[in-house]
Amino acid sequence: MLSGRRAFPGDTAIGTMAAIVRDEPKPLDVPAEVARVVARCLRKSPAERFQTAAELRVALAASTLSKPEETSSSIAVLPFANLSADRENEYFSDGLAEEILNALSQVAGLNVAARTSSFSFKGKAVEIGEIAARLNVSNVLQGSVRRAANRVRVTVQLVDARNGFQIWSERYDRQMEDIFEVQDEIASAIAERLKVTFSSVVKPSTRNLEAYERYLKGRYYWHQRTPAAVRLAIQCFEQTIQLDPQYALAYAGLADCYAILRVYGWVSAENGRPPAQAAMTRAMALAPELSEVNFSRAFFAFYFEREWREAEPHFRNAIAINPRSSIAESYYGLFLATDGREEEALAHSMRACQMDPLSAPIHGFSTMAFFSLGRFDLSERAARQALELQPDYTLGLWIRGLALSGLGRHEEAIESLERTVTLSRAPIFLGALGLVYARAGRLEDAIRLLRELEDRGGRGEYIPAFAPLAICVGQGDVPAIRRMLSQALAETTPPFSLRASAGPFLDAFRSDPEIDRLLFGFYGR
Repeated sequence: MLSGRRAFPGDTAIGTMAAIVRDEPKPLDVPAEVARVVARCLRKSPAERFQTAAELRVALAASTLSKPEETSSSIAVLPFANLSADRENEYFSDGLAEEILNALSQVAGLNVAARTSSFSFKGKAVEIGEIAARLNVSNVLQGSVRRAANRVRVTVQLVDARNGFQIWSERYDRQMEDIFEVQDEIASAIAERLKVTFSSVVKPSTRNLEAYERYLKGRYYWHQRTPAAVRLAIQCFEQTIQLDPQYALAYAGLADCYAILRVYGWVSAENGRPPAQAAMTRAMALAPELSEVNFSRAFFAFYFEREWREAEPHFRNAIAINPRSSIAESYYGLFLATDGREEEALAHSMRACQMDPLSAPIHGFSTMAFFSLGRFDLSERAARQALELQPDYTLGLWIRGLALSGLGRHEEAIESLERTVTLSRAPIFLGALGLVYARAGRLEDAIRLLRELEDRGGRGEYIPAFAPLAICVGQGDVPAIRRMLSQALAETTPPFSLRASAGPFLDAFRSDPEIDRLLFGFYGR
């Protein structure tokens, strides 16, 4: 219906059947979101297709239909190669590419592939045509950066992926202090070649070159999302602020770091909330018009505030300012799932995956939203997609294990979570493995992990209450669930942390009046 032709043409019935089994359909000349939905409907493996008409309807509702003429004005910005003698300059080459991507994202009429999907090709030998096909774009920008003392050389090439021809290339040999002008010139040149209008309205957030470099390094660590990397990001953002106290994005990044440490139980509310609140408040005072700042305001409310539903208008603001932000869409989906608003949560989570199809974190966040809603089937499939993109991705392994347990596939669940714990013995992962052990009848193994958490807490390590709570839920120990829920409430545990660690399994105990009362303290319902 969309193309006026069959997906799998054949001269005979046997030829048609052979094409269905063997061939991939030709690309559709339709908006990117629609093309992705159709492509999923035509996957060879039934497990990779939509499983119900309702699921397909949600995906269609989540897609934003762009004008057909915009489809050819589309681009992916690949991470720039670091050709500097110092390999530590990788943060700078990545950051420069990301800054250009952000500038292009604000050009009307230009569709820009999301950062995490574009950067998923970093270090991989993949043809430009394949990259463009997987990102559903017509043009690809690639480049390299070489730094020496105070000089920088930036080389860029814009390629038409449909025919492999180079549309434009340029080399910029400049002083480091000219790097902001180089970014602007590259974005302007691309817009001119793609026949879209670029207005130089994206002013640099700082003119302090050292602060800018520190901020890029902080963002580089932030994207790694491990406890150690997040703490390095905190140091970088703090140094950025010392160099330029007016740098709003650095305050937003700092607040986001503490929020991540809090929700996964890597820092207590007492240690995380004050610096997060101070940074978020300062960011809002400096630049309330920025999408990133509104996102940080929402992030803070979601993870630190008792009135966590106050996050919603700020998530909405972040998306309204930057409708192409897959991370804002993802976290809004997590918020909606925590609030029990299933259809809206599914729509935003799926839309985020459509916007950023090659991002393991975005698929991982969707996995968490689906699990929180008790949609174990959707959660397990989204986790598999995340793990296909990034093997041994801890978030994917962790939530896939919980979802598999919800589906009754206990041996697979244990295998997934044992691998997670091999990669990190963080309390939240030990709690999940203990929960699954208990649900599978391996009570001695569950008790062993519970004792490990108690021993580590006794030695002074911060152990969030939701970690042992998860094991108590798996054991079905009602008095212990009451006790740990009460402790979690006293710790001002984010409601989402409960949903991600034990959510649907914990809901089964709401018939107990005391547990129901305590959960009302988290959710207000």
